[in-house]
Amino acid sequence: MGVNNDGSPPQIPADSVTGQYADSYLQLALNGGNYEVGISQYDNFPNGPNLSDGFEEDGDHNFTLALFAPSGSTDYFWDWT
Repeated sequence: MGVNNDGSPPQIPADSVTGQYADSYLQLALNGGNYEVGISQYDNFPNGPNLSDGFEEDGDHNFTLALFAPSGSTDYFWDWT
């Protein structure tokens, strides 16, 4: 299992609005076979090493609202940039 929530230069460029390096950058050496990948927005980290373990924000479909939205907003999906 591999988890990454923020890359850093030089692998990823800075965000053009914020100047932050917050994009994921995960690099793994894998043997031949079948793999599953789960991609989520920060801060929805896995509950364990298996996809079937779920994620911390399972069931909370607007967790980005609390993290990033301006006070009083009712939009469901927000990105801090």
